[in-house]
Amino acid sequence: MTRIMRRLWLLVVLVLLCALPAHGQSTVVSGTITDSGGQSWFSGSIQFAFRPAASNPTAQYMWNGAPFSSSSTFPQNPLSLDSTGSFSGLSIPSNTAIAPSGSQWAVTVCPAATIPNCFTQLLTITGSTQNISSQVVPPAVVVNLSVPLLGARAYTDTEIVGGQPGIQYFNVTDNTIHVCIQTGFPPCTWDSQSTNPTPFFNGQVYVGGALAPFWGGGDIGAQIMAAYASLPAWGGTINVLPPLNGACYPWTTQIGFTVLGKYVNLVGLSPPSYVGSGTSEQGMCFNWPSTANQVAMTIDWTNTFGAGTTPGGGIQNITFWNNMCATNGGCGSSAAGLSIGPVNGGAMGATFRNVKWRGWGSGLFFAANTAQLNFPLYFEAFAFQQNTIGVNSSQASEGWRFTTGTFIQNENAWTQIAGPGGLQVEFDDVHWDSNLVTGISGTCNGNWTMVGNHFENLGGATTHYVACGTTGTFMFQGGFAGDDNNTGNADYWFTANTVIGNLSIFSSGETATSVFVTNGINCMTVTNGSIPVLTGVPNGLYCSSSVNVGRVNQTNALSSAQVVVCSGGTKTVTYSPPFNSTPVVILTDYTTSGGVRPTASSNTGFTAACTGATDTFSWMAIGNPN
Repeated sequence: MTRIMRRLWLLVVLVLLCALPAHGQSTVVSGTITDSGGQSWFSGSIQFAFRPAASNPTAQYMWNGAPFSSSSTFPQNPLSLDSTGSFSGLSIPSNTAIAPSGSQWAVTVCPAATIPNCFTQLLTITGSTQNISSQVVPPAVVVNLSVPLLGARAYTDTEIVGGQPGIQYFNVTDNTIHVCIQTGFPPCTWDSQSTNPTPFFNGQVYVGGALAPFWGGGDIGAQIMAAYASLPAWGGTINVLPPLNGACYPWTTQIGFTVLGKYVNLVGLSPPSYVGSGTSEQGMCFNWPSTANQVAMTIDWTNTFGAGTTPGGGIQNITFWNNMCATNGGCGSSAAGLSIGPVNGGAMGATFRNVKWRGWGSGLFFAANTAQLNFPLYFEAFAFQQNTIGVNSSQASEGWRFTTGTFIQNENAWTQIAGPGGLQVEFDDVHWDSNLVTGISGTCNGNWTMVGNHFENLGGATTHYVACGTTGTFMFQGGFAGDDNNTGNADYWFTANTVIGNLSIFSSGETATSVFVTNGINCMTVTNGSIPVLTGVPNGLYCSSSVNVGRVNQTNALSSAQVVVCSGGTKTVTYSPPFNSTPVVILTDYTTSGGVRPTASSNTGFTAACTGATDTFSWMAIGNPN
């Protein structure tokens, strides 16, 4: 019995010894960040980024027996410091448990104040716990206002340099605007504007960042609506400060700019940006978590049938994201990002610049309303990404213009259901890439002008770039359409009532039953870079449908020109109806220069011989009177 007990104790000791190293794999880090001037960096942020050893900058590092990325950050987004500038409970992989040895962590701290650069300190993290309060001591905050800075923030008046009478900044300690007054200057005497706490500057209002308490501390939607209510009757500009932690703003309150005549410019004061592979974003982005059938934002400030020539406000520098969706084709949401209308006159004259809608059921929604014209509308440097429908429109209108933007990785990029009169819209230098089902689809009545557009199906997406059936006129002025698939056969690329203009096309190997399918006239100047694959479309002038013209001195219309393909080195064409006398026939071979000639001709038709068995050629018949 004694021997058995000894063996059991030995087993327990061995298990404990094996477990000891596992407890030393991570260190629980805490601390309070106070700068060299004694100011706590409350409401600031902290983040740890791995730094390889200088002697092994490109080595494969291992932690806990598994590969460890040299680009690791903890946490992924900066961690907010609390009201005392402290943090705790942050688990960081211990440098002593990472091989090869010699690595460190770059600890970056940022204050709630406005400074040119955050502070970074290299540290070795080790042990079960580590307090870094004495190891991370940034220099005192200095905010230089010799050049006025919109949205400037500081903890105290003493942190401001270069102040002049009238200069103001937001004091994050007492949550008021401080203004340098003329009395006693120099130096500045700072007056707290506590009697009028609304953060206005030169007629503009600010929300977000450290100003959230001004508006009740709610989500970014609640702050924007409070700011909208504070503006004068004619509207104004609402500036959104960058989020203090660099992450997307939580957004749960619906935004409604719907007061007639109260126009708004909603401006993000930092650009949105991708993180890592692009599956997340930071900077100026709003994240709406609900996927229910709701509209997150509405603009409907224009009078019905009015103000079409008036600059109409708009949005700049913001990504609107639905539930952090980063899946091609969307995530099944029923939510709409922005609805223009549907009660008043919409947003006539509005401009949307550097704005993205990502992951929505419908990124941009136009409801059917015959009382709205919504013209003009301008979209510049825009993006619709990973939505079920990028633009979902049931409105007939005119003067819409989309410039230098992308429709990418949506299920359907644009769905249009327009009544009589349709939509007059122009796209300049727009990319339609990797949309899964269609690019433009629906009842596309109207005129669609495509200048220098790019159509491509990266990742095996659809070649249905325009799927409008027998409706819509599309005018191409330059541009490119390509099929990146190496094998297979696409049924079509473009279907519409009429397609005209010029376009370059290319396929990596997939054939197409029809590149262009039209109900009416389809004549284009085509540069075909894949003639062996896209055999039905020659270089140069291409008409996929016959051209019907009135017959000279004849009683009815006649098909007098066509593009046809030889079969077995010959082709017979029958006129319908026949000429009264034998016409002149002009033949042009697109495949073999000079490779086609007539062998028989009459008033009812002609037969041609072709050098190549399947040469493509055009013919034109010119009839003599009677």
